[in-house]
Amino acid sequence: GFLVVVVLTLGFGIGINTAIFSIVNAVLLRPLPFDQPGRLVAITTRVPGFSESAPFSPPDFIDVQREQQSFDGLAAYTPRAAELSGSGAPVRLDVTKVSWNLFDVLGVRPALGRAFKEQEDRPDVDVAVLSYGLWQTRFGADRTIVGRTVTLDRRPYTVVGVMPPAFSFPLRGPGFNATPAAAWVPAAFTDVQLRARGNNFSFGVVGRLKMGVSIEQ
Repeated sequence: GFLVVVVLTLGFGIGINTAIFSIVNAVLLRPLPFDQPGRLVAITTRVPGFSESAPFSPPDFIDVQREQQSFDGLAAYTPRAAELSGSGAPVRLDVTKVSWNLFDVLGVRPALGRAFKEQEDRPDVDVAVLSYGLWQTRFGADRTIVGRTVTLDRRPYTVVGVMPPAFSFPLRGPGFNATPAAAWVPAAFTDVQLRARGNNFSFGVVGRLKMGVSIEQ
């Protein structure tokens, strides 16, 4: 009985320590899996009278993107659920809507095909970039996927690229907009969104600092 108690106690303690280390390693110790991660900054807004930070509305993001002088690029993103159908049984996916330049800001190129073009980041242009995992599990790693269409929420999206195996975005974490995506589509702000200040449409924002510019500056 004593031996059983000792073994269970050790096993429980080791399991807890392993779980804690995994979280600390992922959040604090391991560098971000992007190019020159020290230049990447997550940007939030602050509402007067409130201590907590908040995501961006599209018009606020456009204002900051236009007026800022400290970053090589700023990109917005927001997750949503979508139904993938037309190739096997329908399945719900985490899909993230992103600015056309997100992958450039992160410094990551697709493993297959290309990233979004600026002219594709507008309503009624339906293109998509797939995660490596989705490409493998749902499409059998078929290299001819680029240029073909996939059906998201019963709309055909033309696949323009597939990201590398280790790429994950948004990074999983405790904050808002922190669910890794299986696919990415352009943010394509609508006229309604571009008039909606406040948090009716909430976007996370990430920026890449210019060379020589510090976070303090």
